[in-house]
Amino acid sequence: MSNKRVLILHSFKDMGYEPRLQQIVNNPNLDEISFRHCCVVDRDRTSARILKMNRLKDDGKFKEANELMKEVVKEEVGPLLNEQIIEFNPDVVIIHGGSVFNAVPGACITMICDLMKKHPELPFALEGKVKWLRRVEKTDYPSWKKMEVINNIHWVSAYRKIK
Repeated sequence: MSNKRVLILHSFKDMGYEPRLQQIVNNPNLDEISFRHCCVVDRDRTSARILKMNRLKDDGKFKEANELMKEVVKEEVGPLLNEQIIEFNPDVVIIHGGSVFNAVPGACITMICDLMKKHPELPFALEGKVKWLRRVEKTDYPSWKKMEVINNIHWVSAYRKIK
């Protein structure tokens, strides 16, 4: 029986997605944790925006594709995560800091902040974002702020010993 519930938002449901999930299943250190996964770009979830975004990327129109990605994050993924939070009642939500986060960080952070307001008791962890914060802001955060981020990530690391 699972003691902890973890909801993970991935960037893409791509060829590497299933092997990553299988790593979790095969790791005995994670047996007492229930996981639920969802993806920003998921071809199984019908989305006219994602189809159009893929066409724009194929045509080399990356700026327009990123604008659509912002809409997907705000209008599709935010509500989807909110539904998953209500239904699954996770102990933590992990936002994987992958390519979608790097492409549209403002939209992702806004979505996370909106969800944090709706679910103030629920911790959110941005996986791998300490270096990203310093790189994007071109500044070093005060040590107390870094510890806050590291502590959130540490909780995740304690339960995700995937190598």
